[in-house]
Formats: sequence, C-alpha cells, structure tokens
Amino acid sequence: MDRSTSETIHVVFTPSGAGILRQALRQQGIVGRVTELTDNLSYGPIQDTDSQARFHWLKAEIGSYDEWPEQYDEIQTDVARFWRESADGEKRVVWLTRRSLREYAGFLEWVWRYRDETYDVIDLTDVPWPGEAGSAKWLMSLGAVAPEYLDTQQLLSAASPLARAQLQDYLSLWEGLRRENSELRVVGPTGPVSVPITHYDEMILSFARPQWLKVARIAGSASAATWTDDYIQCGFEFFSARIRALVSAGRLEAQGNLRRERHSEVRLPR
Repeated sequence: MDRSTSETIHVVFTPSGAGILRQALRQQGIVGRVTELTDNLSYGPIQDTDSQARFHWLKAEIGSYDEWPEQYDEIQTDVARFWRESADGEKRVVWLTRRSLREYAGFLEWVWRYRDETYDVIDLTDVPWPGEAGSAKWLMSLGAVAPEYLDTQQLLSAASPLARAQLQDYLSLWEGLRRENSELRVVGPTGPVSVPITHYDEMILSFARPQWLKVARIAGSASAATWTDDYIQCGFEFFSARIRALVSAGRLEAQGNLRRERHSEVRLPR
C-alpha cells in the first residue's frame, strides 16, 4: 500500500478510545494521528463488513433514535474513511484490549484485512487499571480510562509486531466467526464466540417488572450486568434493540416511542 506520509497513525476501535488517546498524546507532546472504527462488530453479520446487507441489518435491528437510520448511512461512510486512513502512514500502531468485545472484534477484522501488512500492536489486555485504587483490576477499554492516567510513552515503547503464530491464531478465529456469520458474539477467555441473537433475552426479562419501567433503565441494567471484572460485552444500544424485539414478540408490553429509551416504558405482561 502507498505510504504517502511518515506520520504515525494510531488505529483504535472505539470512538471513545480515540478521544482518550488524542487527549493523552496531546498532553504528553506525542505527535501522531488517531483514526477510529465507528462500526461495532460485536453484533450483526460480519461475512462482509462493508456490505449493504450489514448496514441494512444495523438500521433495522439496532437503530435506536428516530434519526439513527440516517446516522447508519454516516457510519458506513465513516467506516470506508477509516479503512482508507488506516492504510496511510509510514508507521501504524494498533491499540486494543481483548477484554473489550468491540475492540477485540474490530482488531480481528483489522488483522484479517492487513494480514500481509507491517504494523505494531499495543495490547492492553493485561495492563493493570492505572487509575484510582478500588477501581477495575484491568484496563478494560481504551475508552474507559482518563487521559491523564494513560502513560502513552511507556505503552508506545512496548509496541511490537505480531508473531507469525499469533497472527495465524487471530486469522483462524476471525475466519471461523465470519463463516458462522452470527448476529451476536460474546467474549471470554478463549476469545469471541458466536451465540444466537436471543442470547441475553432471559436476562433482559429478569430486569422487567409488572409495573412500568423506563426502557433506558432496563437496557442500562442489562448492559451493566454483562460488564464483568474481566470482560465487556455488547453495549446499551444492543439491549435497547432486544427490548423492542421482546415487545414485538409479546413478551413485554410497551408505551411510548421505544426508539426514545428515556421517554418510553415497558413491563411484563399482566
């Protein structure tokens, strides 16, 4: 690929992580450009991540607020821009943690696309939480740490290319997930695995009550329940989408516009 500039490109797989890294680099006087993948590959079909089919699925199944269908058109444009930008630069540094499903899935797609390319990796999976005492044990996500706690100088010094065996393991893992093309994945000690889209439905229902509760409350509770001491699974927007699916299936009753989670409510059928 063309290396049109000698600038270091930092590749990140969440918008929040990109924002944190930009601030940290600026605070520590490190020159570099950050580009982020805005698509969340923890859910949705992944056999062809650039396809119209994937983005149609996202609009139909995940799109939350009324204006989100248009935002998914923007995401598709942003995704194309990300892959163009991440191909530039004489040096590319890829940031991830295998404890975050979204970051791990985005990284696996990166490895699959750039299997023959040269780049360095900063794997935060076993980096202890750098913030206040009593917080999480591990740095669970690049986007979950304040920039002043992120020692980018030290982390950059640990950046290194993937070993060939490790690269092959990642390729094998992602190729298997792409073949399965499930609509949902979860992450654990062995990496991401495919599960049915209904995987969390019973847990979501466990947070519902016979009285009306805000959709945002139930989706937030379900999302928090999947954030363990070791892994972060899919996020709030996925659980909001599953609540709408449970309403459509008659397993929840609803009032209000469900695409506005803080202004709508659901309850268990009476």
